Amino acid sequence: MKNFKPVLCWMSIALCMMLFVNCKDENVEPTSIRVQSVTISESLKQGVTLQVGSDAINIADQVTILPENAANKRIIFSSSNKKIATVDEEGLVTVHNAGTAIITVIVDGQTDQFTITADPKPPVLTNEIAISDPEVELQEGTTVDIADRITVLPVDAANKVVTFSSADPNIATVNQGGVITAVSQGTTTITISSVQVPEITNTINVTVTEADHIGDYDRAGWVVSASQDPLPNTPEDNKVGNAIDGDINSRFILVRPSKTNQFGVTVPSKENGGSISFTIDMQKQQKVSYFRLRHVPGLNQLRYYMIETISGSNDGENWTVIASDVEVTDAPDGSIVESPNIAIPSSNYRYIRFWCQKDECWKSMSQGATAQLTEIYLGNQ
Repeated sequence: MKNFKPVLCWMSIALCMMLFVNCKDENVEPTSIRVQSVTISESLKQGVTLQVGSDAINIADQVTILPENAANKRIIFSSSNKKIATVDEEGLVTVHNAGTAIITVIVDGQTDQFTITADPKPPVLTNEIAISDPEVELQEGTTVDIADRITVLPVDAANKVVTFSSADPNIATVNQGGVITAVSQGTTTITISSVQVPEITNTINVTVTEADHIGDYDRAGWVVSASQDPLPNTPEDNKVGNAIDGDINSRFILVRPSKTNQFGVTVPSKENGGSISFTIDMQKQQKVSYFRLRHVPGLNQLRYYMIETISGSNDGENWTVIASDVEVTDAPDGSIVESPNIAIPSSNYRYIRFWCQKDECWKSMSQGATAQLTEIYLGNQ
């Protein structure tokens, strides 16, 4: 019995120790469990590529922390280059500029990381070339700049450079600044093409007209008619064509209002509607901005001092007044045989009519019975 008691005692002590240890394990505090590893998903580990301007991605749900019952599972995210990419505390990754950055995940001292590549934002492509006015008309030898008519869309297109080409350089040429030069009469098109997207084009229609004539017109083929037919039968071989025949010694003569039986012609007074006129048919529309008269030398009383009305027409029937009460410069000076160019408003007609009725058209109603000239010229300046 004496030997049994010590053994029993030791067995009791061992049992108590076992119970004590078991009680201690069941009451372990969670704060003592440390993170053993943190791992990001394999898809992230292989690297991520995003385009600048694309939506952000969330990587928080692609992080695995072991053990699962670790006490501190707070994740800290960081970026090696915040100019390239940033990551917020929720794990939202946003790229800002082209380049690469390393995104690091830290949990309780354990780390993992992956590389993110930011590709440049794709350029905004041109999708339209708008033209404010697609019609151009210009005269031979003149130019026009069409660059300000062109708008490349969208407004944020990366490359707004365009090229210009002419369908017929014999009609009109165009340089790469958008300046069209008219070469000869006719029509052609100018094509505007995007350099960025060559299939994006638009066109401008070009019409080139005859250049304005400057100076006296060639009177060959012109026809003159008068309010008096037949003309006064004067000794000077009076003819309407004498006004444009180039012979400074021939005369074109009309009897003035209020004159009776002058060279076989009677014209009522102005009070009774008497007037005189002559019309020049240029055979086609032409711009006229001046006329010039050549007088009969020395006979001031027979000169035209004023043209009461100058009218234009394209059909010879419907008339538009161009100018009224136009003084014939220097007519009172008998030493001047030919007037200077007498400016009138620019017009574009086939027929030009000169009409006189009132007394101011001549030097004196009591001196002379006719109105005479040797030549009349029309021109543009």
